Amino acid sequence: MFNLFNIINFTSFCVYNFIITPPYYIAKYFYNKWFCYSYYPLDIFYIENIFHQLNFEYEKHKDSYPLIEGGFIISNHRSFFDFFWDSYIFKTAMVGRILAFVSIGFSSIVSYLSNKMIIMIRGVDTRYTVFNKIITFLESNKNYTNNYYKNLNVLFYPESTRMTHLKVSNDCHYLKPGLLKSIWEYSHSIPRLGETSKFGKVQICISTNKENVINEKKFFINNGCLKSPILVKYYIDKEIYPSDFKTFDDFYKYIIERWCISWDKAYSNN
Repeated sequence: MFNLFNIINFTSFCVYNFIITPPYYIAKYFYNKWFCYSYYPLDIFYIENIFHQLNFEYEKHKDSYPLIEGGFIISNHRSFFDFFWDSYIFKTAMVGRILAFVSIGFSSIVSYLSNKMIIMIRGVDTRYTVFNKIITFLESNKNYTNNYYKNLNVLFYPESTRMTHLKVSNDCHYLKPGLLKSIWEYSHSIPRLGETSKFGKVQICISTNKENVINEKKFFINNGCLKSPILVKYYIDKEIYPSDFKTFDDFYKYIIERWCISWDKAYSNN
């Protein structure tokens, strides 16, 4: 049975941040653009405003590698909080179903104006059309005039479902091969030289406890309900070049291996 207070608290938070607040930031965006001739980092201010309402802290694992630019980030999907956290921390545009963007209300307009949405339509888009959208985005984004959003990464979640377990070292689970296969195929269709190689980079980024900050399944949001802040830890793995692997199977197995290592690193106590 759901806690009535949690339901009211969760609903109030969603209405305020997904319906009431976004128009304010959108208006500031256009005011700065039309009257001040300056750029307003719309989604950064918007997401930071959401973060300030939540009772959590974050910490990067000491063994993390530098974050790539203009490549592919694959991450773990834990809750609704992913859409804000992953985009902000890993500097990404997100690949998602249109229903997911619609579900966050006016926040989707914030993402659209910030050039951070790559929409796929279930039943219409194939992995080939989705990947073509991603490549078009990366090609245009490398020459983006505003430094806030230049060389963004593209984020997608390769898990078949949202994982419920916390340790995977002894149980490496299945990852959907679709977009991973497209990345491998693409990396072998271009020379591994100069600027073209940047689109072949893949990096695994795993975060913990996101579902304890916002959990839409339980109608829970930690905006002060718990006395102690939730610690969200994350680990950024080394960059991987798909073109280094002769077959997709070799690449896929290595991704699984690094995924398990990254997961255990993120969930370790170090």
